[in-house]
Amino acid sequence: MGQKLKTPKGEITVNNCDGRIRLRWRHERVRYSLNLHLSYVPENIHFATVKVTEIKLDMLKGCFDSTLKRYESLTTGNVGKRTISQRKVEQEVKQLGSIHELAVLFTDWGKNIRNIDVDNSIDYLYTRKWLERCVDIPVNVLAKQLNSEKW
Repeated sequence: MGQKLKTPKGEITVNNCDGRIRLRWRHERVRYSLNLHLSYVPENIHFATVKVTEIKLDMLKGCFDSTLKRYESLTTGNVGKRTISQRKVEQEVKQLGSIHELAVLFTDWGKNIRNIDVDNSIDYLYTRKWLERCVDIPVNVLAKQLNSEKW
């Protein structure tokens, strides 16, 4: 309710700035801001925390780059590209034979990436149950199968 307090010295905040991830911190009495070209979704927050850890380590080692070029070079490579976990899931989906085998991947995705309890969230639970019911239906007809269902 009152005025927001400043972040403690050396702490880096991860903010949502127009749907993108922004890191802000102070170091040696200077305010820094680094805009990552990643959307502000739970899948990408992991990459932001990795970047935060890298910056903190550089500050502790005394090799912090005040121009931020060192930290920007790694973030601009992610623009428009799929995350590592997305590529891993895509490779596993290509190996699947039928839709019901997606249920395990869906549960892992919900718990590990989206940080949602798939067993207690109604929407995720119903989606997983639907995936489990689709026995012997090839993955390549998933869109057709979804469109034919009465939701």
